[in-house]
Amino acid sequence: MRKVLDGLTFQSESIFLIKKASLALLVLEVIELVAGTIGQYYVQENFNLGNIEHSFFLLFPATSLILALTLWVPAHIFQKGNEREDEQKLTV
Repeated sequence: MRKVLDGLTFQSESIFLIKKASLALLVLEVIELVAGTIGQYYVQENFNLGNIEHSFFLLFPATSLILALTLWVPAHIFQKGNEREDEQKLTV
């Protein structure tokens, strides 16, 4: 993000780093989903909760997923800008 703030938006390295951050957020969301599901299963199988009601639900869309999408879209816009910039350099 530092490169983007410095005005180096349409460089390949900036685009790669933004996509990498987006992918990391997506991976964290998947890990959170799997951990929550396994934790719920473990509690149901290994603990006698008696008359206590319990439920498991997923909150969708999750914050990490929204942030990942929010980063992914500008990365593609910056990539198109990079392509246009390269075309402009080739135009005489």
